[in-house]
Amino acid sequence: MYHLILFYFQTICKWHLNFIVKGGVTESIADFIQGRAALTVGSAHYLNKVQQAKKEYLKIIGMFSL
Repeated sequence: MYHLILFYFQTICKWHLNFIVKGGVTESIADFIQGRAALTVGSAHYLNKVQQAKKEYLKIIGMFSL
């Protein structure tokens, strides 16, 4: 059962990453939104990722059907 739940979680994460990148969000911000660690010191400490993530996420919010 645990492996099945983990599989679904990984599948949803992959789908979400593809969805937001196709929607125009840059990969570094998409990684930040999904909680991945930054690869460089500059991106980890000097960039305001929260502000950028909000701006980028607005690009795709219209793609969600409610």
